Amino acid sequence: MVLNDMSRIGIIGAGRLGKALAHALLAAGYPLEMISSRQLSDAEQLVSLLPSVSSVTVDNLVQECDFVFLAVPDEYISELASSLSWNSSQAVIHSSGSLNLDVLSVAKKKGSWTGCLHPVQTFLKSDSPSESQDRFNNIICGIEADPPLDVWLMELVQSLGAYSVRLENIDRALYHSAAVFASNYTVALLSAATRVWSLSGLSEEKGRVALRDIMSASINNLANNTFSDAITGPIVREDWQTLEKHLNALDAEPRLQKLYSQLGLELLSASQIDLEVKIKITELLESNLQK
Repeated sequence: MVLNDMSRIGIIGAGRLGKALAHALLAAGYPLEMISSRQLSDAEQLVSLLPSVSSVTVDNLVQECDFVFLAVPDEYISELASSLSWNSSQAVIHSSGSLNLDVLSVAKKKGSWTGCLHPVQTFLKSDSPSESQDRFNNIICGIEADPPLDVWLMELVQSLGAYSVRLENIDRALYHSAAVFASNYTVALLSAATRVWSLSGLSEEKGRVALRDIMSASINNLANNTFSDAITGPIVREDWQTLEKHLNALDAEPRLQKLYSQLGLELLSASQIDLEVKIKITELLESNLQK
């Protein structure tokens, strides 16, 4: 499979990922020509920001393009892929982290190459074109495909300024849940922290800013440090008395209390503190989870 001057790339899906992928492909010099979506108006709105790209119907895009990216929600991929008229000169690539290539089985039976390109990244509706493009810089993208499409995808990922990992023969549900932990649940953690801040009597608005900044600093600490070296706070100080005070203060919020304990145990597993203190803190946190 060779990308040449006659190749045509299309994207089905004009949402967050479709938008980011479109800007990134064009910036890297790839011949993106068509975009479609369930609501053609969404595709029209996106192509208004893209030079030399047309909004077309899904059927027209599939008929005309050599490489087709399905940038649609997971629940629509199988039904969409099964409803279209693929041919043996095409490559069909979905973007789901949790689904393998079975959802593209109809396209494969018709002779198309099938693959997956899943960016381990978040994409926002509010991103500007430059922000959309930059979302791919230095991230990991999971890929799965048979030769020669796999090589093409690896080269594409590299051209976008990202790095690739192979997804064949891994547990896709665990892989995807790891990304959810790191992305969506980070938002959940900040939400929980802001609630606790508000319970102390301080402004929720200021808490969101203060806690967001300390969370960002903690993540940045991991850039050049191990998990153990990046830990700060009462656990790494072996200060079980402070942990006990925190748990007591959260008595009126049992869900937050249990979340605090569960996350404390996870942090404890990454720490390198005195074994006796580690056992004491473990017992303290686990006893709270058993309430």
